[in-house]
Amino acid sequence: MPPAPSDAADRLSVALDHVARRGEAAGVERLCLGFDTLRLGLRVRTGSLLAELIDIFGRRDAVGTAPTAWLDIVEGPDPVLEACLPETAADDERVVSATPRHYGFWDPAHGGKLVFVDRQHRRGFVWHRSPETLPSWETARPFLHAFKGLAPFTGLTPLHAAAVAHGENGVLIAGRGGAGKTSLALACVEAGWRYVADDFLLLRGTPSLRAVNLYRSARIRADMFGHLQRTMAASFALSTDSGEVKGEVDLGRLSACTIGDAEIGAIVVPHRAGAARAGWSPMRRSVVLRELAATTLAMLPGDAQATYDAIARGIEGVPCYAFDPGPTLSDAPAALAALADSLGTGVPKAAEA
Repeated sequence: MPPAPSDAADRLSVALDHVARRGEAAGVERLCLGFDTLRLGLRVRTGSLLAELIDIFGRRDAVGTAPTAWLDIVEGPDPVLEACLPETAADDERVVSATPRHYGFWDPAHGGKLVFVDRQHRRGFVWHRSPETLPSWETARPFLHAFKGLAPFTGLTPLHAAAVAHGENGVLIAGRGGAGKTSLALACVEAGWRYVADDFLLLRGTPSLRAVNLYRSARIRADMFGHLQRTMAASFALSTDSGEVKGEVDLGRLSACTIGDAEIGAIVVPHRAGAARAGWSPMRRSVVLRELAATTLAMLPGDAQATYDAIARGIEGVPCYAFDPGPTLSDAPAALAALADSLGTGVPKAAEA
């Protein structure tokens, strides 16, 4: 997968045909899920561990439509796929290769994950060598690198961000890990907003900026459990990543929660500055672009320039704000609603803070 000699390219071609044949075998479930411009056909062995992950997508079955791309989901030992692995200098080294023809990603952690997408023929696979060792963040956002590989021909860029919508007015929430994206998004959900994402979504930049829902999962830090008690009612597990306890939440279990896509009218970056009440102030778009691009590329490497350009084009002309949620998180949705509701009347003035 690093700049590939012909034998490596041949092995990957053989691997694609190999997993496709597996996908035609008995006991394989075939699904077609719709994500805006992408109709993704999935083939996965019925009853497998990875088949269970598909329910965490904000399921939108594209019944009666032909897939625009195919993805085979494979797990367990496989000598053919084993022969495709790159020879890396270190056992813990991730390897990525992105060209107009293909996208490949190898991560040796947690038993090993190999993702390969043939961009010309719009097909690929995700292989988890040891699915029983998957970390919680992988089960909360499965097959994410495959969407990265599919991006060039779908026009949908995977983006590290949260998003919610108040009526028809969507707000994109940018920020690095721990900035408060999840807390702000879920506080809005508890106030009746539509949920799009708390961590990763698909960004469509034309003809308008649109946040496309991928998953119905959310992950809440332990210090926010008491502030988001209604959402925590949908928690199904606790996990620990890098020493931090998080509640794993399936928002599909919340009867009052609506999940969907949203047209984005503003972008906010959570920024606590000690304000006495929630409010916002203008922020330079260039700062927001750096936040979005840096975190996205750190987690989904490859296609750096194309990813940066897609984000830049998408947010061009969209007003950006620093948003201080104030001392009480429960007050933040009302302030954010005032911002969202004013989007159709021109650029909102800075709120008092």
